Amino acid sequence: MLILRINKKIHDCLNLAESTNLSNYEEERITLELTHHFKKLLTQVLSKKEKEKYKKKILLISSLSGIQQLKKRLFYNGEFKFQKILSLYSNLNLLLFPKQDRTKEIILKNLLNIIEDHEYFKSTEKYYILESSPINIKISNKYHNLIHQLKHKKIKKLIISFEEFNLIKQTIQNQILQQTSDLIFTTKTPDDISNCFKSIIKLQKNNQNQSFGISINAIEKDTLAMLYKNIQSTPQNIIKKLNIRISKKYVNNNLNLLKSNTFYKWNIYTLLNLARKYQFRIFISSNNIYDISWILLLRSQLNIENQVQFETNISKFPYIAKILFMVNRSCIQSESIVITKKTNEYLELIFDKLIYQAKISYAYQNSIHSPSQVFIKSHRRFFNYLKRNFLQKYLLKFKIVD
Repeated sequence: MLILRINKKIHDCLNLAESTNLSNYEEERITLELTHHFKKLLTQVLSKKEKEKYKKKILLISSLSGIQQLKKRLFYNGEFKFQKILSLYSNLNLLLFPKQDRTKEIILKNLLNIIEDHEYFKSTEKYYILESSPINIKISNKYHNLIHQLKHKKIKKLIISFEEFNLIKQTIQNQILQQTSDLIFTTKTPDDISNCFKSIIKLQKNNQNQSFGISINAIEKDTLAMLYKNIQSTPQNIIKKLNIRISKKYVNNNLNLLKSNTFYKWNIYTLLNLARKYQFRIFISSNNIYDISWILLLRSQLNIENQVQFETNISKFPYIAKILFMVNRSCIQSESIVITKKTNEYLELIFDKLIYQAKISYAYQNSIHSPSQVFIKSHRRFFNYLKRNFLQKYLLKFKIVD
């Protein structure tokens, strides 16, 4: 009964956003209320085992120094320090045989057991994210393993780096296109966006039944302008088939939480309005409850529920997918795949991701603002920015403002 009551309150918030033109203050309060209900729902729908696994993940990324020290011990024979998050057997091998390949294999298996969860429900729409370290991208024979995985797992939807796709041989590119039905290219910089659009136009002409997309970082300052420019210059029949994936990744160690979250909201708001105008689909890759709550409300207000979906890495953040399914808001599931077979390279990739997540966790832990305060302050800054850039210009057009 409690789950039903929470579920009803969540739907009430979303229905209110859909039927009412909310002010900035009302939107802020309803977002916080929706976040509160989601957190309560999590306490009810997660099993004891899921809660324990979630706690382990949080504990792992909460210690930046611990992750860095573990990496130094494995790769540079650094000082040993007991790792509470790892098993006793892993710690024993780390103490006695830090340089042995066997130890690295044990640590890798231990870390994967913590950060991944394969006991999840299946989705009809699932994307696989190709994870590979930069040292691999120039070795074409590595991608034969990718082709094997595409065939073995019957992968039809793939997210791959645009830079990597251009570096591999044409024959392997063709095999990837033949094996998949949906292909999304991730971009590193705003400058990649124009080249990516040019490639998509060419690929779409030769692969009429294929769907293509582009993945962007919504925190990059010049991303939005570059994306809008290319959307305007690309034929509409291609734009309507386009999938735009939006991620939130802090770059160059820029962990100014208020500034980054304000700019993120500005980009999301603008992109959702562009989606309504040009009829393309948006996938939002997020595991932040505050962002998800706010975007759900914004999506309802713009009446574009069919065009905007959330993507969550089901093996790493199954609880996010679970609450979205509980409120009948289906999400796109994604899962990471790795083409390297070398333990060292796999560990390097995992450590890079863990250190990045630990830095974000450290920034929140040491911030003078709580997560809810970060949302409130960035939301108010966003509305002030919106007012200056849209309302004032609109009023000036009709000479209502002096």
